[in-house]
Amino acid sequence: MPKYKTLITFNGARFDLPFIKREFPEIEFDQLHIDLMYPLRRIGFSGGLKKVEQMLNISRSENTTGLSGFDAVRLWREYERGNQKSLETLLEYNREDIVNLKTIIDMVYDKLVENKYSQC
Repeated sequence: MPKYKTLITFNGARFDLPFIKREFPEIEFDQLHIDLMYPLRRIGFSGGLKKVEQMLNISRSENTTGLSGFDAVRLWREYERGNQKSLETLLEYNREDIVNLKTIIDMVYDKLVENKYSQC
């Protein structure tokens, strides 16, 4: 991950990064990490990423609608046991997480900046 200057996640500090470090200890995370869960809470978006997506009317594909982070872990474990279809679903789920995080940032950026400076 060294080619990226910034890592943006949703609940990554508590879930994604510890999971990745446990599964792939050789991966280093030394760049700036922004966990959007916390600033989004400050501007009124509570719940998990899928809940925030619903609040902003962001949809997911038929294959991944209804899947959660727990399902992502289950899909990974199924892949480790040889289920290639589980990996395909997991990759689609993760791709949608990334695309939707970018969409969320684009939709709420001005409100995040306004909130930050209104607290000064």
